[in-house]
Amino acid sequence: MSSNIVPGPQIADERERERVRLAQPLAISDDIIAVGRTFKGSKQRCEWHVCFGPYGREHVVEVTISKRSGKRSVSFDGQAIHTTYISPKGAFNFGFSLEGRVLSLTSRAGSTDAAAVELSVDWVRWQLMTRKDELTMAAMTELEMALQRRIS
Repeated sequence: MSSNIVPGPQIADERERERVRLAQPLAISDDIIAVGRTFKGSKQRCEWHVCFGPYGREHVVEVTISKRSGKRSVSFDGQAIHTTYISPKGAFNFGFSLEGRVLSLTSRAGSTDAAAVELSVDWVRWQLMTRKDELTMAAMTELEMALQRRIS
């Protein structure tokens, strides 16, 4: 992973900014969608849905990959934040800060497939993040109460 972390987008809502800054990131879902116009498989979009705390707003991190041109586009909540071109043999590494958190995207060299791209939040890989749908109501309440104590 590159040590260059660029500033990410700003979150307008003050309460959500606090939540992003202090709450535990939770994985909601991820998906890979073929979005090429002429050849569906020539361009793929990988989406990760994440929230901060059990009652935080859902945020979407997207990477669109063109297999033909090598273009990689990253967006957060629909806002474009980075575009680059990479040779098919090159690795993709991009990180951005979000209210003090670090979100990073990496893929291994030589792969143009969206399934090879991995999201990490504060250096915790997506596959290891707590999934929101696996939390019990008691666990959600406990996490929320802990967050409220940190905010107060």
